[in-house]
Amino acid sequence: MTKILRGLLALLAATFLAVPTTANAGLLGSTVIGTPLFPNTSTLGGTGHPAGPITVVDPGLEFPEGEPYILYSGNIDITDNQIRWIPTVSTTYLTADFNGFKLQFFGAPAITNVVLDPASALAATSISFTSDTVFLNFSGKTVTAGVPAIFDVNPTPEPGTLALLGLSLAGLAAARRRKQ
Repeated sequence: MTKILRGLLALLAATFLAVPTTANAGLLGSTVIGTPLFPNTSTLGGTGHPAGPITVVDPGLEFPEGEPYILYSGNIDITDNQIRWIPTVSTTYLTADFNGFKLQFFGAPAITNVVLDPASALAATSISFTSDTVFLNFSGKTVTAGVPAIFDVNPTPEPGTLALLGLSLAGLAAARRRKQ
């Protein structure tokens, strides 16, 4: 019986070690206001205007080009745990303290991390965030039409997964101690 229990615990632990999961950022269902900013985070960029609030739904573009005034050279698509900037023209952004977008979320869980996705074709860009806002700074960056910049929001393990893994390891340790 103990061999079966140990085997099951080992299998459970191996399963959770082999299959990493990420927490859902929970952006779906929240609302977002998008604002183009240039040359700093306090100044509205160009002829842009804040757009929104828009409910984040998947699939679909939350901010399509030219509508409603935030973008003139690309689209923004937001999923539950990603923000995708898809440029519609190839260009190099002017260099300034800030040249990009501010996305402010309402009704979403606190944002704890935002990183450039490894599948993104964009070179490292300046990303900053607060608990409810993401700033994407493309100052001096060159983008290619149709090649997305992908940002992962909250790519950290779920607390429940970590707790289950800890419980499995504790069970293995207890079974080993009991055998000795």
